Amino acid sequence: MSLRPVLRRWFSSASRSRGIPERPPPKHSKFNAEGEYVFGVNTVSAALAAKRRTLHRLYIRQGTDLDESSAMGRILQDAKSKGVNIEHCEKVTLNVLSDNKPHQGIVLDASPLEYVEIRDLEDVVDIKAGHSQTPPRAWPPLWIALDEISDPQNLGAILRSAFFLGVDGVVCSHSNCAPLSAATSRASAGAMELMEVYSAKNMCRFLQGANDQGWRIYGTDSGPQTVSLSDLKVDEEPTPTLLVMGSEHEGLRTAVKRLCHQL
Repeated sequence: MSLRPVLRRWFSSASRSRGIPERPPPKHSKFNAEGEYVFGVNTVSAALAAKRRTLHRLYIRQGTDLDESSAMGRILQDAKSKGVNIEHCEKVTLNVLSDNKPHQGIVLDASPLEYVEIRDLEDVVDIKAGHSQTPPRAWPPLWIALDEISDPQNLGAILRSAFFLGVDGVVCSHSNCAPLSAATSRASAGAMELMEVYSAKNMCRFLQGANDQGWRIYGTDSGPQTVSLSDLKVDEEPTPTLLVMGSEHEGLRTAVKRLCHQL
């Protein structure tokens, strides 16, 4: 029996106990990102379709089925039509590029997405309503406000649900909110690529402005003063609505709760 694996584990354990940092995994200088690495079939496909990023290079695992009828084949054809450089590489390279996160054999080097800063809802909603390609609406707008959602997985999951359910927009607090990173896009199953995500520097001021503009504000919370969703009574007259969600650990801040019409 070889002692090499045992010794390797022992030295690693000894280094950690002494506070010595372990050697980081080797970097592929050949594959330094020009933007950021976006990974996963749905995410890369959405990034190519949305045309919101500058596309630098597409990395595909060697031996992948690239038939035009397959998802990977369609991505490859779309990338070629947009003039994206294609690189076929081994799985270990994709593991490094995606920081060992699930990449499904495909990674895209593209410019990052950023939040769109807004002061209030009135201008954004007016622009959407006046867009020539926007169909006439039979219902008032519904937006989600996220106050200090710090986990990229949670932010991505909310964006995924919001996009699927037809929410009109999502606005996040400027401080203590997860970035629009590759991990967030992956968790959103590509929805982040297809929708603008907004940011308000002062969430309380933003909510006060929405209240002044006639929006109905609901906050998600738990406690004796809250109403169960099944018992919630909405206005008979359709009203623009804002649903506010608080952080994973603390929930809604007290100042934010005070600006909600109903919890």
